[in-house]
Amino acid sequence: MAIVYKVAPLSYAIGKRLIRVKYIGLTNIVADRGIVREFIQEDARPGTMSREIMRLLDDRDYREQIRQDLKDVCTRLGEPGCSERVAKILADMVGCCG
Repeated sequence: MAIVYKVAPLSYAIGKRLIRVKYIGLTNIVADRGIVREFIQEDARPGTMSREIMRLLDDRDYREQIRQDLKDVCTRLGEPGCSERVAKILADMVGCCG
């Protein structure tokens, strides 16, 4: 798993000034740490992304650590209704909605 996010340069420049988050990927936001590698804008290049994918394929310990971390994210999300809980986490992060 890898997260790739690339938009038009102007859109990115505007968004970067308006939105302040540590992570873009929902998995990493929920975990509040970088579990899954994010390739944002200029980092979203074939070479950097292919190195990550090859590491996932070749490095069993690395892959297993990510799997374990993803299980922890599932545990954190808990029972059904996770959409509301994720929305609350995001709202708390940006300081809105109550």
